[in-house]
Amino acid sequence: MSPEKQLRRVLSVSQTLVAILFGGWGEWQRIQSINRSLGWHSTAVFHIWPGPLKFAMILNAPALLVGEFIEWPINSFWPDLPESLRLLPLIPLVALLWYVIGRWLERRSGTVHHAGSSTKLLWAIVLFFFLFCVPLALRSHQLRACCCMG
Repeated sequence: MSPEKQLRRVLSVSQTLVAILFGGWGEWQRIQSINRSLGWHSTAVFHIWPGPLKFAMILNAPALLVGEFIEWPINSFWPDLPESLRLLPLIPLVALLWYVIGRWLERRSGTVHHAGSSTKLLWAIVLFFFLFCVPLALRSHQLRACCCMG
């Protein structure tokens, strides 16, 4: 199979692993911070968002939005279910999201005559998006502070 046709599989697997690693690490940090602060019945739940968790959420925002429709009934039936367990159904959605994005990019590159240059362009676009999400996750609290001050 050509490298262009591998994009959907590589993106699906790699971005799912990134979401699991960064999302899990960030969720663990969040749980630890909330447990050390005032607890789960305080407003700290709405204010503690570690960088790795924000990165995973920004990178996979469409899957997160669709996942809210799955999490909503789960949360209605089992309100005391830990947040980390409620996030588990999002993992297949992340894989599906990046498979669809990879497939779309493959189709877009099929219209270009130079397969080698289009493959490089596809990977450059994906890398740019990935690198664009890093500062958003790490600096979003500073952006919020700047917007609220003025």
